[in-house]
Amino acid sequence: RTWHSIWINLNTARTNAIINYAPEAWLRLLGDEMLIEQFASGAAVALPPYVFRQPNLDGFDGVVASVSRLVPPNSRVVEWYSGVGVLGLAIALSNDVNVEWVRCSDVNTLLAEPFDIGRAMLPKEAQNRVSFVVGSAVERLCDAKDATVAIVDPPR
Repeated sequence: RTWHSIWINLNTARTNAIINYAPEAWLRLLGDEMLIEQFASGAAVALPPYVFRQPNLDGFDGVVASVSRLVPPNSRVVEWYSGVGVLGLAIALSNDVNVEWVRCSDVNTLLAEPFDIGRAMLPKEAQNRVSFVVGSAVERLCDAKDATVAIVDPPR
């Protein structure tokens, strides 16, 4: 099959926003709901059409590995603007880091499902260390309680 999926995004707003993120604005014409990407480092993520996908997965996997190496062993990590959880899931999976927990959040209300799919692909022990909630960094400041590492990748 040549195409993974074909989607239409119905955006009638009179703004410069390219995409309408409302769930009812998305219409799938063909294919699967989400693309599953497996990273060489072991983490896998679910990518629906309304999320940014890195064009160079091998290069980005190197970035993920570099960020993971910066997290000290036994850390408690908060990640704001986590998207579908690429960094948080990889950190939770890393045996080198062996974090106590990773608390992820994002402002996009549609990301809980793909995050949960990615989380479910982790071994049970790693699944228990990582969580996701919807909210901005300001709304989710409480997630930093007792954290030893903070990762922030705000939307551009």
